Amino acid sequence: MQKFVYLIILAIVLLMFKAFFLDSYLEERARENNVSEEVSKESNQTVNIEKNITTKTHPKSFEDQMNDTPLDRLGNSIADKIEKKL
Repeated sequence: MQKFVYLIILAIVLLMFKAFFLDSYLEERARENNVSEEVSKESNQTVNIEKNITTKTHPKSFEDQMNDTPLDRLGNSIADKIEKKL
């Protein structure tokens, strides 16, 4: 019976430790990690913006995009095979 009481007391002490110390410590660490991630994201964004500025490509026209669909490519290949047989 005494072991059971000691286990309950130990569980209560561990819960109190978690509530008062561990949660605040983990929250503080999470904030530090978020700040460092934001800084790294900002630096990555500036690098990506510079890459986009230097490698700017012209978008395809709507007709070019429509002719480049997989279904059109399949149709073209089928048409080529039919023409070869005729």
